[in-house]
Amino acid sequence: MNDKNTSWFHCGRCGSLFLSPVGVASGRLCTTCGCNPSLGIQGPLPAQATPLNENLVDSKSQKSTRKRQSNHFTVKLIGGWLLVLLVIVGGSRLLYQDESQNRKSPTTKTA
Repeated sequence: MNDKNTSWFHCGRCGSLFLSPVGVASGRLCTTCGCNPSLGIQGPLPAQATPLNENLVDSKSQKSTRKRQSNHFTVKLIGGWLLVLLVIVGGSRLLYQDESQNRKSPTTKTA
């Protein structure tokens, strides 16, 4: 290869640097992993490609379960605080009723 026609490229899949001819990227493959270095285009898989790891699928489902549990906890926490505030407001109204409602206003006699 001529130095004028090659350049260094970064593989977005495995992270390695490799030399490749300059030009259209459609035929460019990483020399380390054998995949298309662009993350937006799925290139041909290398011969020694491993199938999808089941642990990755499990970790994603665990994350969604954790997020759902966190949402339930947040709803319960907010509901609990609202209940406490309602009890405080209701109790204070019962204990400190306004006496002016129970009193009769003095009658004034007009001449």
